[in-house]
Amino acid sequence: MEKRWFVTMGVVLLSMAALLALMGLVEGLAMTITYPVLAAPPEVVTPTVTGVDPDSGPNDIDTSIIIAGTNFTAELSGTLVITAPTAYLGDTALEDVVWVSSTTLSATVQWGLDPGVYTLTVVNPDGGTGSLADAFTVTQGIGVWTTGGPYGGRAQFVILHPEDSATVYAASQWAGLFVSEDAGGNWQPILADDWPTRLVFDAESSNVMYYSGDSASFHRTDDGGQTWGLLPELFHAQDGCFTVYAAAHPTDAGVIYAGTGSCAGIPVLPGEGGVFYSQDYGANWVTRTQGLTDTDLVDIIFHPTNPLTMVVATRGGSIFLTTDGGLNWDLQSTIPDDLRRIYINPYGANEAWALPEIGYQPPVRPYLYKSADLITWEVITLTDDLLPSGGIWSLTFAPGEIWAAGGWGYFSDDGGASWSGVITISQQVGGVRSFAIDPSDSNVIYAADSDRGVLKSSDGGTTWREINEGLAALTTRDVAAAPGQPDQVYVETYEYGLLRSASGGYAWQELGVRKGGPPKGKIVATDPFIPTRVYYPVGCSGDGPCIWYSTDEGSSWHEVTMTIPATYTGWTGELTAIAAHPLVSGTLLAGAGFYQERSDFDEGIEPCGIYRSDDHGATWQFLGPTAPISEVLDIAFDAVDPDLIYAATNGGGLWRSTDGGANWMRVPISNTLSPVVVEAVVTHLDVPGKVYVRTYSYAESPNPEPELWVSEDAGDTWQQLTYVFLGVDLLISPPVPGYPPYTLYTGCETGLCRSTDDGQTWEPVGGAPRPEILAAASDGERTVIYLGSPGGLVTSIEQQSALSLNTIPGRDSVLGSGVYRLAMRLPNHWVYLPLVLRGYIP
Repeated sequence: MEKRWFVTMGVVLLSMAALLALMGLVEGLAMTITYPVLAAPPEVVTPTVTGVDPDSGPNDIDTSIIIAGTNFTAELSGTLVITAPTAYLGDTALEDVVWVSSTTLSATVQWGLDPGVYTLTVVNPDGGTGSLADAFTVTQGIGVWTTGGPYGGRAQFVILHPEDSATVYAASQWAGLFVSEDAGGNWQPILADDWPTRLVFDAESSNVMYYSGDSASFHRTDDGGQTWGLLPELFHAQDGCFTVYAAAHPTDAGVIYAGTGSCAGIPVLPGEGGVFYSQDYGANWVTRTQGLTDTDLVDIIFHPTNPLTMVVATRGGSIFLTTDGGLNWDLQSTIPDDLRRIYINPYGANEAWALPEIGYQPPVRPYLYKSADLITWEVITLTDDLLPSGGIWSLTFAPGEIWAAGGWGYFSDDGGASWSGVITISQQVGGVRSFAIDPSDSNVIYAADSDRGVLKSSDGGTTWREINEGLAALTTRDVAAAPGQPDQVYVETYEYGLLRSASGGYAWQELGVRKGGPPKGKIVATDPFIPTRVYYPVGCSGDGPCIWYSTDEGSSWHEVTMTIPATYTGWTGELTAIAAHPLVSGTLLAGAGFYQERSDFDEGIEPCGIYRSDDHGATWQFLGPTAPISEVLDIAFDAVDPDLIYAATNGGGLWRSTDGGANWMRVPISNTLSPVVVEAVVTHLDVPGKVYVRTYSYAESPNPEPELWVSEDAGDTWQQLTYVFLGVDLLISPPVPGYPPYTLYTGCETGLCRSTDDGQTWEPVGGAPRPEILAAASDGERTVIYLGSPGGLVTSIEQQSALSLNTIPGRDSVLGSGVYRLAMRLPNHWVYLPLVLRGYIP
């Protein structure tokens, strides 16, 4: 044993000696090796950054930018870029940096950065670095309401400021009054209203304006629209509504007349309507109806040469004249038509023109009435073309010229003997409602259009372009967000049809499909499994209900016609609502109405049923029910049970299926009496059988107040939740299961309200206008709520309490119609921490 130990130690010592000798040999050799001279390292190319476009963006969405500069380099293999430069905002690396050329890079500023002004730095692959200070501004988008329109919509009239022709006013049905102070370059809403009729200016101060509409919308501003005051009610209409047509005295300050008449088909009763007069800016009023045998007025005007001479027109066609400022009126004639407007040409012979009230259908040749004495009238036909847009809406006069608004617009330079079209048929317009001509440059003309907002011509009407930036006046009828892609959103509008935004509503694209007719239920659906698929019911060539679907986000469409059930053979069918199943891929349900007379469908009284598709909308099967139900407005699916489905109807209450739609039964909602309108139904995202509904019971009142209900057992029993006024939709957010706590959103008296305790209590959401439609989507890091709104007044409670009685905020407190967006981080993503692997930290 001892001998073996000595042998082992000897081997170890010899090995160590050999190793030391080898190391010495290597070291000696190293002393004698001569190294070749190394090549000089390549010169570092230093880039410069000269600009960024755009140079700002909100932090609730990714923003694509273009970086301009010089000496941007990339490692290439042929034409293939192996390594592109990197770019940073502050110390945050930008995403998707692409080398375009030595002077151009593209990149993405990712959402979630803190608001502020950032330096942008570019680093070439060789390490060369260049920066531009204050290059990009990140604005606050998370947690605040933002909007990018869409812009345009239904403009009723356009008027120029009497002292500054670069200040332009446009009034829109449902959205109110807008102003542009840069000749239509940008618009801002200054007064929310539903039905504008006139905007007139005081004779002495143009800061004093009167805005008239229906009986609840007669306003005056003394500060150019910063604030507005509601004028006293002229009279109390027994049936609740009348229309006001304001006319400011052309020479006397503070003198204002108001013609009044029927409203929304509600006639004025004996003793109501007529002419009202005020000489103290509308604070006090007296009637001036002596001699008016018809008090249902539609217009009141001054003679251009003598303001004591005035003319009124009535809906029934009567023309009255006064020569003493309205103290006494005399009937001059009765035109055999209902009337819309009356004018006296301020130029030439001061002839009178009367505009007949013409319906949208059937199409007719547009015509006017012309008179030299208000007694005899000549019919003037403008064109032999048949127009479906309601004839002529207004006239605008210039020396030797008459511009008639209606259809594509008409122009006459010979006193109305002949007319020519103004806007070419190739220009997409819905129907011109008014013209305004710049008095300082007659080549500049504005047109208000019933679909396309405001158009402008700078060459005397030869060419036209839309000028709608900020003119948020579209009628939004549905909003749908793509599940998992919260920046992909669709909006359905009456004027433009379906639009899509890939930027969270900051920019919009028309998709070229449009569903006419009155608004129905939720008619736009996105596929929860294939985000590029979208469904939209547009009219087809056949009589059956029709759905269009797109597999490429609306770029192209496929038409599918459903078979009408035998019960309705020979009838016409049309969809009223559609929804995609969130648990079963490819399954959709749709509500459809059937009618013989189109008016039944327009009024919502047609019989309805439900269809189902299990192949992404390629084919459809009619499910029933056996007995027809009321119009389907909304469809909701249980969060856990794929066969449990709810249908909200327009008068028939709530319906439920427990077998995937094969059979349906009506679900009584506590003691609510029929007919019951269920405008919205939504299911809880985590709790099976839990469902919320908003209801109106028309058995209680012709104008019922809404009620909010919740059921924990699929509708077998119900609990009424806290009363919330003016609700028109209902939403749970975040819209993904497994992310409690959840928040309920719905419309309320102040605009939008939310509840964080399952509807027991509610609080207003600041900065949001009144909603018509609510939608939401989430990508697992943030939730985005979309709100489709007709616009309106938005002020804080503190602002409202500081205002005097009947004072209404104007600029900066009014939002236009359109789609509003609110982005919020999900609870487990409160801090944005991008994972970045990089070799440089500026």
